[in-house]
Amino acid sequence: MQKENKRARVAELHRQIVMDCAKGLFLEKGYEATSMEEICEVSTYSRRTIYKYFKNKEDIYLHLVYQGLENLHQEIKLAINSTPYFMAQYRAVCNAMKAYYQNHPHSFQAVNQRKSTAADQVVAPQILSDISTIGEEINLVLISYIEAGIKVHVVLDTIHPRQTVYVLWSSISALLEMAENKEEHIKKQFGISIDDFLQYGFDQIIDSILEERIHGAA
Repeated sequence: MQKENKRARVAELHRQIVMDCAKGLFLEKGYEATSMEEICEVSTYSRRTIYKYFKNKEDIYLHLVYQGLENLHQEIKLAINSTPYFMAQYRAVCNAMKAYYQNHPHSFQAVNQRKSTAADQVVAPQILSDISTIGEEINLVLISYIEAGIKVHVVLDTIHPRQTVYVLWSSISALLEMAENKEEHIKKQFGISIDDFLQYGFDQIIDSILEERIHGAA
């Protein structure tokens, strides 16, 4: 048993080294421009060794997507458990989303751009199934959070929690991307930091489902 555990730990270490090297190359050169040869060179592993742990470059990429979501899942749970106050929880969740965007950009992009198909449910490799599963686990955490807000009369009882989670996710994601792309313009236009702009934007997003709006009636 100890030998098996040691082998598993060693294998996980090797997998993580390959993933870290691939992630750096993907960030530097882009996914399409990165070759398996370059991943071998940077990781100092042979192609044969890497293929012991991953099927191909796409498999490495998908494991990075999963790893980003797994980290986000934990951070969102920590954010919600860090305080009993709905708005403080929301701001902590937004910070978790911001960290996800900054630290796991390929995971962020993959989740927001990938289209689900019926074929996914039939022939999807295990890693795609794992990605779908953890994505749904994140949704369930956020749905429970919204439902708790309804129970304490912070959130309007007319909204649909699952639909609301999708809207909040897409709105926060779009805000994060826009803020990065237009950071210098925002600073010059409004004379505020990008963090202050994001906080204002986060509040605007949540305003639409609150019983008492942060910025007052429209």
